[in-house]
Amino acid sequence: MRVGCLGLFLAPLCFALPGWLIARQVVLQGAFQMLGGVLGLVLGLGSLLALAVLLGLLNPPLRRDPWCLVRILGEGCLGFVPFAVLGLTAELLLGWRALQAFAPVGLMAASVGLGGAAVQAGASRWVSLPLALAGGLAAGTAWMLLPAFLGWLGGRP
Repeated sequence: MRVGCLGLFLAPLCFALPGWLIARQVVLQGAFQMLGGVLGLVLGLGSLLALAVLLGLLNPPLRRDPWCLVRILGEGCLGFVPFAVLGLTAELLLGWRALQAFAPVGLMAASVGLGGAAVQAGASRWVSLPLALAGGLAAGTAWMLLPAFLGWLGGRP
């Protein structure tokens, strides 16, 4: 349970900071940079939360214990932390524009980690893992489209 709590504690920072930096890369100013952080948080944590709820609805062992959903959500969020650290290190310390590569892959890894945690909690692997993979692919694709969406919102071509 403590590992899951650590993931939930770190998740807002790990999703919002890359979103903010991506908005900064699109050369947006002020409120649009903050919007990038909010959209990163909503996209990252929201997709994992939706996946955890869907896995809970489709797997009776997870429905019996609501705290189990919190634990698997935390473990999924914890799977994003190394990718966020690598992306932020590459962006801030090394000056590389690699954050946009690390974030979608980290989101996919977090989704599959969430599916694996659900299987460990007693969920069906034939339902949980393919669903987690599909959810991670959709969330990663949406994250890759985030700069274009932020540029469109900010009036950039």
